[in-house]
Amino acid sequence: MLMKYITEEDAVSDILSKVEILKKGAPDYDTSIAQFYAGKFVADVMDYCHRTDFPDTLSYAAADLIIKWLGEDKAGASGPLKSLKQNDTEFTFAVSDVSGTGSAHDADFEALKPKLNRYRRMGGRPPCATMA
Repeated sequence: MLMKYITEEDAVSDILSKVEILKKGAPDYDTSIAQFYAGKFVADVMDYCHRTDFPDTLSYAAADLIIKWLGEDKAGASGPLKSLKQNDTEFTFAVSDVSGTGSAHDADFEALKPKLNRYRRMGGRPPCATMA
């Protein structure tokens, strides 16, 4: 199977159209935030994979993550909830489960890296110019 790659702009549009399909019948969401998440995801993938194009099949994974992130934004959570106790109200946040930057979004991206490695190009550093 031949892998298909698309431009950054096409990737963002494709992801947003998939998010729209998944959100049908659900409460309204902030499209500007969804667009921000889509752009960030595409840029992060292209940066991690050392690419100037975007693997088309990753738009499905991106749409799933964006739906998750939009739901987290609506909940207003300050982090992933690890446990909840009803009487005497106790919350425990999974702080140790979050990435070093403290963002649940970065932790989600870290979990996706094994899948991204299929599209990754080695290198990333430009060749050194010879001294004359």
